[in-house]
Amino acid sequence: MSRRLPILRMPARERGTTLVELMVSLVVGLLIVLVVSTMFLASKQTNRSQNDAAILQETGRYVFTTLGRELRMAGYNDFTANVSFSSTSPAFSASNDSGLNLSDEIVVRYYGSDLRDGSGPDGGVVDCRGVPVGATTLASNRYYVAVDATTGEPALYCEASSAAGAPVVLVTGVESLQILYGEDTDNDGTPNYYARAGVANLDRVVSAIVSVVVRGETLTDVDGGVARFNHFGTAYAPGGVAPTGDAGAVFDPPDDQRPRRLFRFTIGLRNRIG
Repeated sequence: MSRRLPILRMPARERGTTLVELMVSLVVGLLIVLVVSTMFLASKQTNRSQNDAAILQETGRYVFTTLGRELRMAGYNDFTANVSFSSTSPAFSASNDSGLNLSDEIVVRYYGSDLRDGSGPDGGVVDCRGVPVGATTLASNRYYVAVDATTGEPALYCEASSAAGAPVVLVTGVESLQILYGEDTDNDGTPNYYARAGVANLDRVVSAIVSVVVRGETLTDVDGGVARFNHFGTAYAPGGVAPTGDAGAVFDPPDDQRPRRLFRFTIGLRNRIG
């Protein structure tokens, strides 16, 4: 009887990682890290841009709400209080190109209202600091743009007659403020034309166009370049060249990569209409 001898198999040779394979693995790993890092940075940049856009929108909305309310209050008085305005204390007064970045300034005045028993203000009318104004008290609020000494940022300020010498920052990020006044020359309650302070007859003004340039907090406008802001468009400043006497109507910001936006709105002075 024959025997079969088992076939002896040689053990397989162990194979190590070559230098080329190791380098390929390292390159692939680095590419993955690079892609993930790029996606993270892009997401972070997007979040910053969205945050800045929200801040710009909120700043513009606040300016519109605040100045809109004030201009609509200009000239208000309780007819039962026997008070009036004068040539030295009119419903509002204005100056042109007198603030930061040749921003305009405006002073708004109005009277308040009292409790029925006449014991004091009823709180229905307040000045820009939130102080109640009485029926026989003339509130005077001066609005202007200046640098906030604490933050170094441009800001919209208000100086109220209730606290003379103590202006307050209303909102930061306001870089340029310009106002045109709508003059009613035929007493029909609508403006016939708009002009800057110093040209318009403020006694006949029934509306105002307010334009502001606001800027964001972070350096997110890396590729945006420097934009020139024409506050009232080419009809007022053709070719982006400010008209004589109103240099602030065109604003050239510094190239600091700050996102910026222009907001413009028209407000009717209801105590002057009708």
